[in-house]
Order: sequence, then C-alpha cells, then structure tokens
Amino acid sequence: MTSTETATKSKSDEQRAATASIKQLRAQDAASAMREYQQERLGVLARTEQLRALRLSRDSQPSNDQVPAAIKQRNSSKQRNSSKQRTNKPSPMGSQ
Repeated sequence: MTSTETATKSKSDEQRAATASIKQLRAQDAASAMREYQQERLGVLARTEQLRALRLSRDSQPSNDQVPAAIKQRNSSKQRNSSKQRTNKPSPMGSQ
C-alpha cells in the first residue's frame, strides 16, 4: 500500500467516524426532544384532569334557588345597566 492510499483510507475512516458521531448526536437530540414533548403533554393532561374535576365538583353543588349561573349573571348585568340609566337621567326641574 502506498502513502496516498493510506492517507485516503484514513480520511475516509475519519469521515465515517465524524458522520457516525453526528448521527449519534442527532439521535440523542431527537430522544431528548421526544422526552420533553411527552413530559409537557403529561403536564397538560394532568392540568386538564384537575380542571375537569374542579368543574364537575362545582357543577354538582346545588345552587340556592336552582337558577343557572349564566342566567343569574345575565339578570344582574341587566339590573346594573338599568340602574345606571336611571341615575344618568336629568332631573325634571332642569339645571338652573
């Protein structure tokens, strides 16, 4: 074997080693990213379960007069709006 053949073979071995190293780093990065994604997904699922349990607990408690909360809120906002309109009206005497 000549010196040029040996140099070419060693460069080829170096390139293969570098390529293998890069592939290994990419595989590690991919595995790390997948673990991170799965952890975030589990966190989202856990928070969703907690919120669902809170909502079901809230919804299972009986209301005082069995009127849905949305209707109560709508009625109270109407009352506030009508009281504001009454207070903004000018007095019958006018301004003197």
